[in-house]
Amino acid sequence: MLKRKKNTVVIFRISEYEKKRMEYRAKQNKLTLSEYLRKLVITNDLKNDKEKENE
Repeated sequence: MLKRKKNTVVIFRISEYEKKRMEYRAKQNKLTLSEYLRKLVITNDLKNDKEKENE
């Protein structure tokens, strides 16, 4: 995997509930929250788990 220097910060506002939900999903995937969010953006995988189960 290619390692790149991370020099940009992205800030967005979310509710405490949303933050906990994202942290929970990141933990389920054995990722940090930052890794989890990057994975979502890179793969464009924004469906939740229930939607995936119905495919």
